[in-house]
Amino acid sequence: MARYARHYLDRGVDFDFALDDAAPYAAKAGVEQFAPPEPTQTDFVIAPGFQLASLVRGDNAEALVYVRNFAGTQLWETTKPQHWKQYLRSRRPAPLHVGVNLPGKWKIHAWDLDTGEPQQQSLAASGTLDFGATDHDFALYLHLETGSETAPK
Repeated sequence: MARYARHYLDRGVDFDFALDDAAPYAAKAGVEQFAPPEPTQTDFVIAPGFQLASLVRGDNAEALVYVRNFAGTQLWETTKPQHWKQYLRSRRPAPLHVGVNLPGKWKIHAWDLDTGEPQQQSLAASGTLDFGATDHDFALYLHLETGSETAPK
């Protein structure tokens, strides 16, 4: 399951794990063999070196997005207060571009989760957000601008 999670987070693809009835899902994969189905369309496209998880409202009018820098995992050890080993995420600066494949004109509120710095911008359908080279994590809130031709009624 972790391998599937990493695969889809690296691609910015929404996914879910179904432990009981997987019937409502259009694409399915088992745990016996790693064979992730590739989606025909994605709401977001994330740059290499980052992972993306999103929650898009059913009518596509709003979205919450978490973007994190991910350069793999690394074993960390400490001896205080006791000996402890764990694998933690590594970061490495990389160009951060987030493609938005949702219809309409968007108002984007972005927060740099490392500095707390907020920023706002607008984006047309199939546009790309550019945050430059960074190793920071970001939270994004997207909502359709008033008057957008695809705003829900």
